[in-house]
Amino acid sequence: MRPLLPLFSVTLASLSYCFAQHASPTTPVPLGVQTYLSRPDIQPLRWLVQVFDKDRLAPGYWFVSPYDINGNTQPEASWIGPHIYDGDGELVWSGSHMFNNINVMDFKILPVKGEELLSMLYAKEGRAYLLDKHYRVRETVFTGDSGSVFNMHDFHTVEDGGKYLYLQRNITYASREMALEQLGYDGECFLVFPGFEERDAVTQDVLFKWDATGKIPLSDSTMDYSPVERRCREHWDFLHSNAIDKFPDGNYLLSTRHSDTLYKISKDDGSIIWRLHGLGGPRGDFEMARNLNFSRQHHARFHEQNATHTIISLLDNAMGADPQPATSKWSRALKIALREDTQPMTAELIASYDHPSHHHAFRRGNYQTLPNGNAFVGWSERALQSEHAEDGTLLMQAALETKMPNMGSYRAFKFAFVAAPDYPPDIYSAASTAADGTCVTTVHVSWNGATEVARWKLYKSDVAGAIFVELADEPRSGFETALSYTGYAKYVHVQALDRNGKQLAFGRSKIFDTVNVSELDAAAVAAEHAWLLNPVAKGAGWLGHSWFAIFAGGAAVGCVFCLAVAWAMRRGVLGSQWAARLRGRGGPAYRAIALHDVAEFDEAALDAVEAKRRLRPSLDFDGEPFELHDDDSDEDVDGTPSTERSLGR
Repeated sequence: MRPLLPLFSVTLASLSYCFAQHASPTTPVPLGVQTYLSRPDIQPLRWLVQVFDKDRLAPGYWFVSPYDINGNTQPEASWIGPHIYDGDGELVWSGSHMFNNINVMDFKILPVKGEELLSMLYAKEGRAYLLDKHYRVRETVFTGDSGSVFNMHDFHTVEDGGKYLYLQRNITYASREMALEQLGYDGECFLVFPGFEERDAVTQDVLFKWDATGKIPLSDSTMDYSPVERRCREHWDFLHSNAIDKFPDGNYLLSTRHSDTLYKISKDDGSIIWRLHGLGGPRGDFEMARNLNFSRQHHARFHEQNATHTIISLLDNAMGADPQPATSKWSRALKIALREDTQPMTAELIASYDHPSHHHAFRRGNYQTLPNGNAFVGWSERALQSEHAEDGTLLMQAALETKMPNMGSYRAFKFAFVAAPDYPPDIYSAASTAADGTCVTTVHVSWNGATEVARWKLYKSDVAGAIFVELADEPRSGFETALSYTGYAKYVHVQALDRNGKQLAFGRSKIFDTVNVSELDAAAVAAEHAWLLNPVAKGAGWLGHSWFAIFAGGAAVGCVFCLAVAWAMRRGVLGSQWAARLRGRGGPAYRAIALHDVAEFDEAALDAVEAKRRLRPSLDFDGEPFELHDDDSDEDVDGTPSTERSLGR
């Protein structure tokens, strides 16, 4: 770890596509971007991580969607979009390619209809996407036309995942009468009114729809610094909603940043039940504790409730990108206890977690309470995130290494998560000559999204993968692991193992034809060709493998069949015509080359054997045919260097 300085409409892209369409591993990338040989299309941002007390950290992975302020609808670089990282800042999963490298917001895990799903908002299509543990799209939820109704800030589930809650907006003209009465402006005013919908997760029926028009006055806004004529001409976002939640009594909690206010909204008629204004006073309905204030807030959430108190949380940005003065010295994550049964109603601060560098996160952010009571806070700028113990002790902080302008995150979360991709790992194998003249085959392997890999085993095999020999066994070392073998292996594959040494489903890669990146030792190449001609004599492993069981079983059945036919022919059970046909099978039309007759390397014999083998269909390890790339020149048809022989996810 490096020390941290103080601080569609496009259709969803397939998870499987050829590396030939991706950038070469040698393509220059900006500072702070990681690259991989096995997945050159994946280029995540690197992290600067500082851990102060590892033992007190909650288990789990970081869920972050790096965000560029200019990348909402236009394709950006492959570090934009949903990503999962481990606690060391190592990539676990990149979903950038699924969304055409366009900004994806509010990436997290949500309970949905009895299971945990990955959730994110895709502004390009105005939809929420829900993915399962295999990273397959389980469902999409249309939340509003992009550019008009769609609000990218919050998609949430309530009532054990049975209801969807999401924000919307209504861009419309206020009446001349409203503008004159509330603003003193005699003219039309173009406004953005916030709203939200609640939808049944099973039937997709809209159960409740709310709009601020006529319910929240324009005078509630504290984003009123420019002349009113200019505001009314330029789509005045006078409230700017950014979070929606639901109370146990069925009423709703709405956060609007440009009023510094949380609203409780009636489930019955949509009226405002109360206002919690961050600065108290006549704008709000609560008497605020002396140590409590907030402004330009994000991510308001209901937590729990008893007979007297309601507990909520929010991120107090305390400052925005506007002229309003800061209300605190730095941004904080706050937990607040409300009493609604007293006169006046009261709000009390019960927990506060400070920005690690005592700065202001003036644009975005969020606050999550983890299962062990820790607080996990996203501060947005450079995707800074921190984890704190319940008593406020800072346990960890991390930020993106990049210095690219406008790079950050909208929210950051931490979840325990187990994923099981149903596609194979990706590998890149290259053979080269070491300084001492020996041949070395180095294989880089990754499995995008897999969380259970503990070790990798490397094998060499024949072209069809029917027989293979173990070459190396290494523990997983980050997103991409390198395995080396002293010698030349023309065809290789890998197998993923869990922490108990068990083979993981879909954890065996396709066969990869090794790329020769330098002139190789002739003896090593000849030895490999000799092995391919006679793998059994050279120690190929059949016993203990499923292929041996298949071949042995087939051989046994064949022997029984032949004996039965011989007996029937001898007894006259088969007709003379059939007996003659059976005796006549074979003949001079085809003569197989006996591998054991090849005493030494013979190029002509090798070509003949390889040609014969290619007449058989090649199978992958799930029993499905796959295309075998035979490329002796290490170049594709178009003349570009070939860097893969398997499909990527």
